[in-house]
Amino acid sequence: MEQQEFIGREAVAAKRKQYFYPCTQHFYRDAPQLVRGSMQFVYDENGKQYTDFFAGVSVVACGHCNPAITERTIEQLQQLQHTSTIYLTQPNVDLAERLEEVMPGGLRRTFFVNSGSEANEGALLL
Repeated sequence: MEQQEFIGREAVAAKRKQYFYPCTQHFYRDAPQLVRGSMQFVYDENGKQYTDFFAGVSVVACGHCNPAITERTIEQLQQLQHTSTIYLTQPNVDLAERLEEVMPGGLRRTFFVNSGSEANEGALLL
C-alpha cells in the first residue's frame, strides 16, 4: 500500500476552511494535524505522540488501527464490502448469534442499522 503524502497542517486548515461549513471548524487556535493512529495513541505530522482520551462522537473504543480488527476488516473487504441486510450473509448472522450469547439475559433478535438516528427510529417503529 502506498504511503500517503501529507500536505502540512496549514494547507489542511486552509482547505478545511474553504470546503467545510463554519460550524464544523475545530476548537483549537493551533490544531495538530493527526496523520496516523496506533491503539490508544495518535500522531501529528511531526511524529509527536498524543494519548487519545477522547470519549465521545466517533470514538475508536478498540484502539486506532487495532491490528486484530484491521486484519479481519481487510479479509472481509477482499470478500464482500457491503450489502444491505435484506440479503443473506453469514457475517450478519454470526454476529447476531454472538450478540445473543454475550448479552445479559440473551438477545433474541438483532436489528442492524447504520447510525444512532436509524437505531432510534427503528426502536420507535418496533
